[in-house]
Amino acid sequence: MQLLNNTLMSIEYDSSLSILKLTWKAATAAMTEGDFKESLLSFAAEVERHASPLLLVDVRQFHFAMTGALAEWRINTISPRYNRAGVRKFAFLLPEGSQMPSGPARGEEFDTQVFGREEDALEWLRA
Repeated sequence: MQLLNNTLMSIEYDSSLSILKLTWKAATAAMTEGDFKESLLSFAAEVERHASPLLLVDVRQFHFAMTGALAEWRINTISPRYNRAGVRKFAFLLPEGSQMPSGPARGEEFDTQVFGREEDALEWLRA
């Protein structure tokens, strides 16, 4: 079920699997810091509303240049909301050939893994 769809992202919820999915779009190339924060706040609100323990974030079309300050804001503002909502697993779907460290960020109480194929991410989330 689609919960949100705008120029920057879409959010879908699969109630049968309890998976909430955020898909970033190519328009993120023109995204501002305010847009980024607003988008993550919207996603966090959906995580809380659905109490979804499984999250999938598709960053294959994410073109926003993330700063260290924004990463810190995410850890301090968004991650605690995921923790309180009971998130257990968080999967990032990356473009082929991209790399990102797996494992939770400071203060996160859920496992985080990165994948190059959506099928693999979904299999890990369901396991």
